[in-house]
Amino acid sequence: MHAALFIDEVLQYIFQFSQEDGLAALVSAAQCCKAWKDPALDHIWSRLSSVIPLLQLIPSLELNNGIYILRQPTNVGEIRLLHKYARRVKHISHKEHVRVDSDVLSLLCDNSSFPSTVGVLQHLRSVQLSASNYTALQRTFALSPQLERLDCHLGFSSQNAFTVDDICDYLDHATTISSRLQTICIRGHGLPRLNTTISSLTHLSTVSLRMGPSLLPATLKAIIEFPSLLELELHVGHIELNELFNIGSSITFPVLRKLSVRGHTPVIAFLLERLQPGTICTARLEFEDDSLTSKSWGTITDLLTNKGDNSLRLLTMEHHIEVLDGDDGDNHSDVVTDSTLISDDTPLSSLRKLCGLRQLVLDMSTSPRIHDKDVASMASWWPHLEQLDLGSVTMEASCKAPLATVTCLTAFAQFWPKLKQLSLPLSTENIPQPASTMKSGCHSALERLYIGYHSPHDARKLAEFLSYIFPSLNDIDGADGKWEKTQIELGVLRAIRSEYELFL
Repeated sequence: MHAALFIDEVLQYIFQFSQEDGLAALVSAAQCCKAWKDPALDHIWSRLSSVIPLLQLIPSLELNNGIYILRQPTNVGEIRLLHKYARRVKHISHKEHVRVDSDVLSLLCDNSSFPSTVGVLQHLRSVQLSASNYTALQRTFALSPQLERLDCHLGFSSQNAFTVDDICDYLDHATTISSRLQTICIRGHGLPRLNTTISSLTHLSTVSLRMGPSLLPATLKAIIEFPSLLELELHVGHIELNELFNIGSSITFPVLRKLSVRGHTPVIAFLLERLQPGTICTARLEFEDDSLTSKSWGTITDLLTNKGDNSLRLLTMEHHIEVLDGDDGDNHSDVVTDSTLISDDTPLSSLRKLCGLRQLVLDMSTSPRIHDKDVASMASWWPHLEQLDLGSVTMEASCKAPLATVTCLTAFAQFWPKLKQLSLPLSTENIPQPASTMKSGCHSALERLYIGYHSPHDARKLAEFLSYIFPSLNDIDGADGKWEKTQIELGVLRAIRSEYELFL
């Protein structure tokens, strides 16, 4: 065996990739030789989806009517194997409801080396908890002085109030014993005391709160002043702008790099206004307004430009409304749709200043109806774009056909050489000859294409056109789910090209 395979750092690197394909390879490695046993076992036990594998290391444990009990009296010395393997656990999920007898719980906590106030898993870094399955057992296997990440699903039922209160106790204690806690993700209905605890965790770098109406405005005002906050996800559709006044004089969002927020436009604009210029890299904005006026979109896009003109890389904006049968979107006169999204004097055009964008996604109920000429104009806006998603049109018979045609794809091939994923509504009625639309020698990197409209009548002709302008294209799909023929034709052409290149 090569000497490099005895170096722990090298083995850890190899086993890290082996873990992605399941545990079989790691189990074989652990049985291969003594030098590999411990490193392989470290990876096998580093991430557990349940506490049961650890409990099964107790020699006298058995399952009786759904409850784990001890067959005979057991002392602490007999569960040394459990504590040995517990030291390997870095991540654990408590989504499975596990019931144990009080004697089992007492045994786990009766150890001076692993006091109940600190927990059994001394090297635990992340934990997932669920209010529906939370018991004293989960608490024992969820505490650690090295805890860095906490994911907690509280549920939205009022019947969980007692358990949520217990989890609040756990959270208060966990944040006391662990100075390394950096990430907290909470989903579900919390209690007022939970808001108090969250507001006190000023050292956090990542916060995700999807708590519905239980998230208080005071908590939001506290979070925006966290000095080390890098990533923030919020659902704030219940909060009104007038509840967020009287912000202190401290600097808000001093280092925030990623913002994901769902709510109404005034509150989203409030948060964007408090970003520091040049820090935001990723923004995902989901608007819950019944309709969005051009003025509202203008406010949002202007703020994005002012705060992230050189730093913003990934931008997603979502807005969904109920479109009734027979309504093609024209009846929503105040909704930003049709060509108003692209033309030079409208809100989206202000995003042209975000020259560093790598990804732009517009996910809306009514897709923008762009023209071929719009694509040519957009080509100069974001030269480094790698993904563009402008959505699709509904497949209702009353829906208008897209104004843009597949001809505009030549502009993407010519002016966006780094684009790898593209999604937009296009008419496939008239497919041009490749040579008539662009020069040969295209170096487009496009790999995936989604056309948000009907599949073509002539799949072969479209495949030939796409293969010519997008040599790297591997996957094509569309809104009506009938693109198998085009995908097959594209694969045939790709195989022919590969075989031809072998003879060059």
